[in-house]
Amino acid sequence: MDQSAQISYTLDPTLFTQFKINKLFHHNTKPLNSLDFSNDGIYLVTAGNDDTLNYYNAYEAKHLKKLNSKKYGINNIRFTHHANNVLFTSTKLTNDIKYLSIHDNKFLAFFKGHKERVTSLDRSPLQDVFLTAAVNDSVRLWDIRTVACQAAMNILGYPRVAFDATGKIFAVLINSRIIRLYDHRKFDKGPFNTFDLSDARAEADSDWCGIEFSPDEKDILVSTRKEHHLLVDAFTGEKKMILRGNTNAHHAVFRATFTPDSKFVLSGCSESCVNVWERSSCRKIQSLDGHAGCVSAVKFNPVYCMLASGCTELALWQPCVQLEKQQ
Repeated sequence: MDQSAQISYTLDPTLFTQFKINKLFHHNTKPLNSLDFSNDGIYLVTAGNDDTLNYYNAYEAKHLKKLNSKKYGINNIRFTHHANNVLFTSTKLTNDIKYLSIHDNKFLAFFKGHKERVTSLDRSPLQDVFLTAAVNDSVRLWDIRTVACQAAMNILGYPRVAFDATGKIFAVLINSRIIRLYDHRKFDKGPFNTFDLSDARAEADSDWCGIEFSPDEKDILVSTRKEHHLLVDAFTGEKKMILRGNTNAHHAVFRATFTPDSKFVLSGCSESCVNVWERSSCRKIQSLDGHAGCVSAVKFNPVYCMLASGCTELALWQPCVQLEKQQ
């Protein structure tokens, strides 16, 4: 990869028309359910419904390692602040959170406490703490340095959790209706703000499946299992816009995500492409074609001008101008 890609690019609608697949990997027999980049943008990890973890050097577009998790399954994979260590949730046998060293394929810890299936996991961007949420169970705050749960609250329904860019605030999305905001340092004090989005749900006819703060902390992106996603004001709870045109024929989980500059939103869909919206207008500006099936996971690299997307294969995308420079 061209080293200048690290800081010299500016994302705009024209640049997205130039994105092409740089490398396509075929290491899974079933769709990916999650993927994540390391903080430095160099490494990439994926979790598949075939109970496998794949580890890549995204910077060099190379596959490094494949690990099996046949006993526990694997979902909601996230790097810690160390590019060789990951957290992930189980899909069978237990509801523990697994802390794994990829380097030697060794579990470093099991975080126990959830009684039901864990549906959401997010780590603080700045500290060694992370959040988990389980169906009809609880939301829990953990410190990666100890297996003891730091705080917990009981939740009925299907919660999703997300930290903001400062790592101080987190949101809990509950039952496609309520968003609660917390200061993670004052977890036991309850939410400092609650947004009831019942009207937004009725208008959009949504089944909400994901939540993410914009990197500039101004908006909350709510993913749905319909053919759209929502943008909500992070300060007022006002539904700002609906991102329309995301084909979802079977009401699958397609989690939308922001680009690092907060200007664009990406999402997989059932039409084998990655959809791109301009945040300021909520206009869909591009559909990136190249997959063989539903695109079940998408993320933009935090450092380099690259995005990753997955169905049963993993695609690494870069602008064609950048690819020509590398050649």
